[in-house]
Amino acid sequence: MKRSREEEEDKGNLLHLPHTKRIREEHSLSSKGCSWVRGSMIGKGGFGSVFLAFNNKPTSSFKDFPPVMAVKSVEATSCSELVKEKILLQIVKDSPFIIRFYGEDVTVGYKGKIIINLFLEYASGGSLMDLIEKSKASEGVGLVESQVKKITESILKGIKRIHEAGYVHCDLKPQNILLVPQENSSTTPFVAKIADFGLAKAAQGLTRSSEVKGTLMYLPPEAVNFGIQDQPSDVWALGCIVLCMLTGKIYPWDLKSWEGNRELKQKISEDCPEIPNGLSKKAEDFLEQCFMRSPYDRPTADMLLSHPFICSGLGKGDDEDKEELMSVHSVQASSCKLSEPRDEFRASFIPLLNSSFGETEEVQGKITPVISDRLSSSAVCSAA
Repeated sequence: MKRSREEEEDKGNLLHLPHTKRIREEHSLSSKGCSWVRGSMIGKGGFGSVFLAFNNKPTSSFKDFPPVMAVKSVEATSCSELVKEKILLQIVKDSPFIIRFYGEDVTVGYKGKIIINLFLEYASGGSLMDLIEKSKASEGVGLVESQVKKITESILKGIKRIHEAGYVHCDLKPQNILLVPQENSSTTPFVAKIADFGLAKAAQGLTRSSEVKGTLMYLPPEAVNFGIQDQPSDVWALGCIVLCMLTGKIYPWDLKSWEGNRELKQKISEDCPEIPNGLSKKAEDFLEQCFMRSPYDRPTADMLLSHPFICSGLGKGDDEDKEELMSVHSVQASSCKLSEPRDEFRASFIPLLNSSFGETEEVQGKITPVISDRLSSSAVCSAA
């Protein structure tokens, strides 16, 4: 039977070869023979495939690497995102809440294919999405608030470090939060760490971007309506992640079976994800802060680390909750670091009821923003 063109291309790609053949065909260019061995594939995304890696014969180049790692690999002909990820991981390497970067290697294998490899911390606990799905399957609900609080604190500290470095992650979601076992801790068996920086970019302030990147489910209104994607976008995405943890849902937005990206864009343009009943007042308020529709009103990651949901105990009375929440809102209002917008720009965040959207949009990668011709509340947006 004749093979398709795609099958032939896959056959010539080292990363698609069977495990035993990969080992036989691949060798490192940075040392004599391969001092590490590529294991089975554990993940695959738009910007590379991730495998287990075993540091079997430590050489001078690999002596400081752990015995088991994750290795993210991509062909050298399409490695620009991986190189960008490496640079950012080196910048934020001091954060214990961001997946660790150990080093890199270049290998050559089948048909002389050159492969760029980044050695990363192996998260044997899986992803946050795995934990959410497991909780939903076994308990029928989301995670308990005390657990959500601890995970959210770790994510916030990671976001804070990324933002301090002058970057925006652009693709925060449960799949990109990895769980790394924490030794000598009976109360917290793992720590949540941010991963996958392939779409990250330098912060440019709340200005229009030539392209909006990320996963549509987690994009904020300003990204969909005006092509604005900066640090407040990461805070909105965090709110979506927290909502998924609390509810056990795999998506922050409720879509009917017949609804697609067009309808999802309409929802993001006009509304916020629904916050269910039954949450504590602190959790509810935390989500409301993350889902502020104007990026100017959304607290920073640093501010949210002082929110009562994160920094105080659970189970207080309603009156004490109200006092704490009023206090933190007062502090946030007086310490907002974003400059105030012009009146017409703030008005532009009124829901655009007469927007029209393209029929097909990518859910991950580059998102075509719905950008208005003029930033006014009466603007009619159309897909590019």
